[in-house]
Amino acid sequence: MSNDDADIKDISSGGYFEVTKSSFGKRRKIIIEKDGNNLIRKYYIGSSEKKYYPDGEKWLKEMLPEIIKSSTIGAESRVNRFYRKGGASKVLAEILKLDSDFVKSAYFKLLLKKNLRTNEITTTLHAIGKNVDSDFYLSSILGDNQHLFLKNTENIDAYIKASSSIGSDFYLSQILKDAVSNKIIADKQLASLLKISKNIGSDFYLTEVLKEVIKKRTLNASNIKQVIFLSNSISSDHYKTDVLKKVLKTKNLSEEAYGTFINALSDVNSDHYITDVIKELTRGKLTSENLDRVLSLIQKNVSSDHYQLDIYKQIANKSDITETQLIKILGTLKSISSSYYLSSALVTFAPRVKKSSNKVKEVYRNAAKSIHSDTYYGRAIKAID
Repeated sequence: MSNDDADIKDISSGGYFEVTKSSFGKRRKIIIEKDGNNLIRKYYIGSSEKKYYPDGEKWLKEMLPEIIKSSTIGAESRVNRFYRKGGASKVLAEILKLDSDFVKSAYFKLLLKKNLRTNEITTTLHAIGKNVDSDFYLSSILGDNQHLFLKNTENIDAYIKASSSIGSDFYLSQILKDAVSNKIIADKQLASLLKISKNIGSDFYLTEVLKEVIKKRTLNASNIKQVIFLSNSISSDHYKTDVLKKVLKTKNLSEEAYGTFINALSDVNSDHYITDVIKELTRGKLTSENLDRVLSLIQKNVSSDHYQLDIYKQIANKSDITETQLIKILGTLKSISSSYYLSSALVTFAPRVKKSSNKVKEVYRNAAKSIHSDTYYGRAIKAID
């Protein structure tokens, strides 16, 4: 491309340039081919070849601005030329004149191959986020250049802002999954990335991002809390509990995060899935406050006597339950309506009750009074005698 974008100055070996346009019934065409070191130019009106100079040259000059705006012809030479003239800002000014996201993304990628300063990368990222509407092309630019964008805090912040412009759950999740794996991103930037995750509407893709965060990062208490908070956006019991079970395996689950975790379970409707998480929850040491939360959760959210029994069986196997906690647990067993399941739950705790104080035994017997079947009542009482 000539320096004034008015002519084709060179074509790669074996290549050619062709432009055709019909207007008011008049069809015109120009073909430019490479022959050794020379360019062969041909100009046609209809099927008749005409002299290229001056009419063909004039028509090409009129057409090139439109061609440049809508294609990548001469893109590399133009980027090089404008960059020499005024750096990244000059190239960005030209990119804003281009028509399609396809062409813009090609120019952005060529610009990013330059040895840009930090502030130029930041400015370019802002321009990318504002001017590339296609999720495909936007995610392509951001994904292909993460090595460049994630070098420092200033660029990371701009990268996060540009990523928030992606509307597609698929493309946004891919960008976020790649980004969270990069150890350059500090906890503060990770928190910003997690905030972008709330823009993902798909349960599947949001789950994939959160699982990747848990897998690839050592999360601080604040970020763990945010992951739990984001899980509230997941409507599927299956996907939500999949995330929450992985959260439980992290090391920094504070008391505050624990409370947030319990709240996140409050809208899980499936007895199967919530039981799965509660059982995982009770594997660790239960403080008095957390035991109260668990017992309340069982009573409010687990409607099936079968699943309640499943949870209580696991709690009964814990060796670190205190007498005070045991009294609380026995007191909640009365919420089990089935005589069979209630007696089964009591019998599960019977070995521990037999070794405990009379106060514990009294609470056990009071719970057994809720059993309506003489057979099952006798079974429960016999277990501690």
